[in-house]
Parts: sequence; C-alpha cells; structure tokens
Amino acid sequence: MSKPEGETYPDKVSTLRFPWNEIRGALDASAPGPDGAQSVNYTNPIDGSAILPTLDSRAFSLADGKPTQPRRSTASELFVVLEGKGESRIGDVTHGWAEKDVFTVPHWSWARHEARGGTAHIIVISDREMMKRLDLYREETERA
Repeated sequence: MSKPEGETYPDKVSTLRFPWNEIRGALDASAPGPDGAQSVNYTNPIDGSAILPTLDSRAFSLADGKPTQPRRSTASELFVVLEGKGESRIGDVTHGWAEKDVFTVPHWSWARHEARGGTAHIIVISDREMMKRLDLYREETERA
C-alpha cells in the first residue's frame, strides 16, 4: 500500500507500531476508573485519531479481583490477553482466560471482565470506529 501522491509523513514516526514498554508505561501512568481498570487508546501519533479508519484499539490493565462495570455496545470486540488470567461474563456465560488467550465479545452483549491472581493486561480491537463513522455506535453501562 502506498501513500497518496504528494503526501508526506514525518520521518521515523510509525503510525502502526506501538512498543509494549511504551504502552505499559502509559497504562501505569493512567488514572484508574471507578472499577480499578486502567486503559489507553492506541492513536495515530501524528494527529491523535484512531490508528485505522475502521478499527479501534485499546490496552487495558485489570486490577486483581475488581470486576469491570458491565457494559455493552454495538461494536464487536476481540480481546488478546497479554499477561495474567481471569474471567469474563459475556451474556449469560462466564469464560475463563489466561495469558495468550483470545476471545470475543459480540455486539450488544453485556460483558464484564475480572483479573484473578494478579493484574491482567489485555489488548482490545474493535470495529467501534467503523460503527461511529456509520452513525451506528451505541454504548450502555449497567447501573449498579
């Protein structure tokens, strides 16, 4: 794939490579949410937009024993467990996961995630950007 004629990119700036040590540092520096989870979005370092026009990517750090707040959205999500283990309740089913596992959350399915036995680090890739561009993105958080 090539860039459009006449368009230039800054030297030595990659819009598709994100070293884990930099992401991990950003996660560690981010403020935890009410459920203890920390997250950072992967963004284009040139303009701050999503890394691809159709895909969204985020990194999560889940604190041991603190379940995330249940949520659902019209985006489909793919989770890649980098470190740790835990479980996710997706719809009416609870799935266990561990390092190097991959699992999905289908669109409009209630989901909550919880690390067990230590902190877990997970990458999430979704079609959220595409759904936003099509004005089809919706998200709900379950009330406590």
